[in-house]
Amino acid sequence: MNITKQKGVSLLEILIAVLVLSVGLLGLGGLQLRALKSSNDAHFRTVASLLAADLGDRIRINPEGVALAAYEISESQSTSICENTAPKLCTQSNTCSASELATFDLYQIACGVTNGNNKSLGMKNLLPNATLSVTCTGGTCDAKKEHTITLKWEQTDNQDADNAVQIRTLVWSILP
Repeated sequence: MNITKQKGVSLLEILIAVLVLSVGLLGLGGLQLRALKSSNDAHFRTVASLLAADLGDRIRINPEGVALAAYEISESQSTSICENTAPKLCTQSNTCSASELATFDLYQIACGVTNGNNKSLGMKNLLPNATLSVTCTGGTCDAKKEHTITLKWEQTDNQDADNAVQIRTLVWSILP
């Protein structure tokens, strides 16, 4: 075998190997980006589910507030609820009426509450541009009607190339 005929062959093999490796790494980077977007989507859906379940439990605990239709709230009301000062803090040492408890519950789910070292983050801090509504079919909510909790938030669409912001919705129905 003549060595002079082999000049540059190893260099060409190395260049081809680097090209194949770089294409593979670019594909891996795209896969990682897709995984991060999907993880973010799952995070928002989980947060929305937890907030809706928490509000559902709060509604079940306060049947007097349900009878007063105190949990009924529209999307427009939920966006302005955090602009108001925090309602009366309902604790074991600070009792509230059924209506005050419902107001506190809605405020805590929408805005979060800080009490000393205890802090809860509401949908305002956990979901981008979120809104909340609690409605009942057939008019005013009462203890015999199914309550529908609807959470909406904005999220970048992961399914197409334009990355447009879309409204995501979670609907949770309960019977108090």
